[in-house]
Amino acid sequence: MYSQKAMQNNGLGWMKFLLVSMLLGYFTVAVPQAKGTEARDVSLSVGFHDGMTLAAYKMITVNGQAPAGITLDVKLVKDNTTLTMARVTSNRDGNWQVLLAEQEPGGPYQLKVSHGERFKVINDIYIGQADLKVRNPQGGIILSTRISDGMLLQPGENIALNGFAQPGRTIDIKLIKNSNTLTMARVQAGREGKWQVTMPGQKAGGPMELNVTDGSQTKMVKGIIIGQADIKPAPVAADELVVKKVTDVTKPIAKLREQLPKPETPKEKNHSQEINHEFLQAQFDDTSWPMANLTSLDKMPKNETLIARKHVHFAIDPQVVSLSIGQENQIKQIYINGQVLETSEWQHDPMKIKVASGMFHSGDNVIALLSEKNWDNTRFIGTTGRFNLIIDQFSLELSSNWSVFHSTDTQEQAK
Repeated sequence: MYSQKAMQNNGLGWMKFLLVSMLLGYFTVAVPQAKGTEARDVSLSVGFHDGMTLAAYKMITVNGQAPAGITLDVKLVKDNTTLTMARVTSNRDGNWQVLLAEQEPGGPYQLKVSHGERFKVINDIYIGQADLKVRNPQGGIILSTRISDGMLLQPGENIALNGFAQPGRTIDIKLIKNSNTLTMARVQAGREGKWQVTMPGQKAGGPMELNVTDGSQTKMVKGIIIGQADIKPAPVAADELVVKKVTDVTKPIAKLREQLPKPETPKEKNHSQEINHEFLQAQFDDTSWPMANLTSLDKMPKNETLIARKHVHFAIDPQVVSLSIGQENQIKQIYINGQVLETSEWQHDPMKIKVASGMFHSGDNVIALLSEKNWDNTRFIGTTGRFNLIIDQFSLELSSNWSVFHSTDTQEQAK
């Protein structure tokens, strides 16, 4: 792969880099998350790929190609800490190679090859543990090295997650912002402990947290940003604007009246915006509806019927599912993926609402709530002020981030 002349010209350099890499292998250096852009003109040999296994207690040979004469830093990283590293300059043919210090069995690791602010990363490397069953001897939760604090995602980009857990354990995953769950998923670890799931993409915003738990252990990933990293504060709502008082009382009343806006001629009601039965179906696009917390609807007109929609994502078909809302709630009907729950079966005990098997399924699901026509906007979901979804004894609080819409004709059109 290397010419004899190139090896001779770089022989002394190789020895220096070998000594440096061996020395650095005995120290740990804290490193921040990689920033910058992908180094598309830097490549590694075909043997390097995500999920690869390296031999334990042996020097690690890393090689590849890059533009001639550029300097590369090569690091083996675990939990954002550099375990061993080396620096090399590509030769005139664009070839480069380093030796990293040997490591004991473990993982997952990242291999980072960087040139200034440009980098190439190989994720989820394990050393000495080719058998998936022995990669997680403690039975805890292990996340892919792709998942890290401060990670940046694109708006609408599906969130692919994977890792290891105790075989057969159920993993519950929630994406959280300001204590509100934006989306969730549930997945079961396979016979070898491996699990993976894809959660639906989200709108730009942040910072967010990812909560991954198996009921006994929890992993948190913090500072997740979707879209621009410098998130601007939300615009001030209209009802939060301060109206300035008129202080110049010397102006004649007639003059003030002239400055007042003239009343507009009443327009015919736009029936295209009224809610119809389609609004209760799972496939309806509710992205343009405003978001609200079911416990903070006191500004909604209580003499107009309200509809609220919530998306819930499951990685696998849930088996036993129930809902729980408070007594004296103001909900007339509950729809799950367009199917209505029989009111007489749940209103007498709304804190234990059984959901028939098959109503929820893997993938995206929609819960739609239809209010009474004249409802108390201070207790839409009852006296408890909570809306819970229970899956196999695991309770998820879903009172936040509902898409809402209200209309005087909701009930008539939803029949």
